[in-house]
Amino acid sequence: MSVQNQNVCIQILKNVYKHCLGMETISFRPSKKVSSEFEKLLQKGKAAKSELARELFELGIESWRKKKALKAFGDGKVSFLSAAEQAGLSAYEFLELLKETKTAFIHITEPELRQELELAGS
Repeated sequence: MSVQNQNVCIQILKNVYKHCLGMETISFRPSKKVSSEFEKLLQKGKAAKSELARELFELGIESWRKKKALKAFGDGKVSFLSAAEQAGLSAYEFLELLKETKTAFIHITEPELRQELELAGS
């Protein structure tokens, strides 16, 4: 079999694997600290290495999305619903996240609030 045919076969197998499992391979080099923590988790649990890595990776992405959405919302760069969508949460779930993280839902200063109350009273 020629090298070109081998490469075609390898690509077909990769596509079949990806299609059947709905996954692709991602590789990276963790720091020594992360590697050490990962090994400790492997020893404590009964999960396979790839299963644990996948779960931790998914949790990390979920956490990162929430963190970025909270920051964008807190900085007033995105609306409430847009931040919820960025975090991958429903509006109710994002409201709970705001509560848990003690992130202000309404961005108004005390003088602005006083002015609004005065206007409402007149």
